[in-house]
Amino acid sequence: MVEIKELSDFERLKKEIKYIKMYPDQKGPIKKPEYDIFSDEFVMGKLGKGNIEQGKKRMKQLLKRDCYLLKELERVEIEALIKHGYVTSNSRDEKLQVRDEKGRFEYVVCLLPKNEGMQHVRDKEFIASLNRKISEIEWQVPKSMHRIDVVFNLTDKRIGVEVQNSALEYARLEEKIELLEKYFDKWFLIVPKEFVEKYSYLESSKGKVTTMKEALLKLREMLSKKEEILKKAK
Repeated sequence: MVEIKELSDFERLKKEIKYIKMYPDQKGPIKKPEYDIFSDEFVMGKLGKGNIEQGKKRMKQLLKRDCYLLKELERVEIEALIKHGYVTSNSRDEKLQVRDEKGRFEYVVCLLPKNEGMQHVRDKEFIASLNRKISEIEWQVPKSMHRIDVVFNLTDKRIGVEVQNSALEYARLEEKIELLEKYFDKWFLIVPKEFVEKYSYLESSKGKVTTMKEALLKLREMLSKKEEILKKAK
């Protein structure tokens, strides 16, 4: 796991003095400018292997995703993402624990939105990675404030996937199912194993309440059929 070294008290003091010299007439707390990673030539140069512009291009590519497995990235890429605000998973912190579909701890780096856990961010990215060409994360429901976690836009159908890592209020759950039924030809509500039977009454001819492991098997099967159809068409 990559750790960013914290500034010492002396280094923090030096930075404060620097800002005071820059803004001598300012009264009250000093407002520090927001960090812009693209303006950090040292980081961009490292990321671009000596070429700042190439580093900026790579950074833009990296920011297209909210979560990565650490093994997908080079050390300098992980460091750049952390500087930008991404956070690494941590087995000792309950809020930052991430597990794969088999229950094994997973080392990831994620950009965490407010009110969303790292596990949920990881799960959405992992499901979308089954076929990034036709998947969309946080699909906006038409004329609504609601979003669907992951959507696969196939030629002849649209598949919606919602991931729920904990129990949900009855009203909110019903609302999610109504949206899935209305806008999708096929849908999956992924829940922990202990909740599958509890929420099974929500299933329909279109949708299934299931575990992550079972959903992945079904999704891979459906997406592989699409690939076969495309190959035959060619």
